Amino acid sequence: MKLSNLRGFLAVVEQGSIRAAARSLGMSQPALTKSIRQLEDELAVQLVQRTTRGVIPTKFGDALRQRVHLISGELRKAVEEIEQMRGNMVGEVAFGVSPSAAIRLIPEALQNFRRQHPKVSIRIVDGLYPAVLRSVRNGNLDFVVGPLPSELPGNEFASQTLYKNELVVAVREGNPLSRATSLKQLLDAHWIFTGLAGSPGMAVEQTFVQNNLTPPKSLLESESFTALIALIVSSDYICLLPRQLVELPQMKGILRRVAIKEFAAHSEVGLIMRADSPLTPAAQKLITHIQRVASRLS
Repeated sequence: MKLSNLRGFLAVVEQGSIRAAARSLGMSQPALTKSIRQLEDELAVQLVQRTTRGVIPTKFGDALRQRVHLISGELRKAVEEIEQMRGNMVGEVAFGVSPSAAIRLIPEALQNFRRQHPKVSIRIVDGLYPAVLRSVRNGNLDFVVGPLPSELPGNEFASQTLYKNELVVAVREGNPLSRATSLKQLLDAHWIFTGLAGSPGMAVEQTFVQNNLTPPKSLLESESFTALIALIVSSDYICLLPRQLVELPQMKGILRRVAIKEFAAHSEVGLIMRADSPLTPAAQKLITHIQRVASRLS
């Protein structure tokens, strides 16, 4: 398969239009259409189809799209890596980050990195496991910094612990439960769990079970930190949050830690990356700066 045909196919699928794809690639529509047909003939399947919503991939095209997207990203990184190995620190580093890590690690690490490598573009995405895992898998993100799950799926990812986060029960200022001191007072509380499977929600459940109490069942799970905070401050929901977030000066008068005597929970904050794809020198240098800040916090 020709790389030019694969790039043409990916452009058509991503833009949903042969005209728009041809314009972005700087080629004519007939030439792009011929390129797609060559690819379909070579694979002996139909890859795209026209609909009222534009050009969309068939099931075969969707399977190919995922692979080509990964190949395209790896090729881009390969070019950037060679440039960086030659001493020309350019390109892009994209990573996901949790709220706690964004506050504790990223500002200082990024400032130090930018001072040394000002030509490297940085793209930061908010997110928690498992929501961001797909972006690491398909190459959209180089790595993720945030709470680590108890175990990662399969052998395709590698992880590294940076520091431990103390988790505390948090409510809005003025919540009737803000002065609670024991788990029994939280039996009827309405919890919001974050999207981190196997960590905060599990910590709540385990704490209740260890104290011979029925664990709460939450009907609300949020992978959005903004939505989580909005719900907490506008209602009587409670949740687990990193202590550093709750005690931020900006949160004074908004969030309050509930001092539950039986409760002691931590989550490991670390790095998640693909195990089968080496990081570019620029991404590795940024990680080194993040590790340095984390080691001092530890």
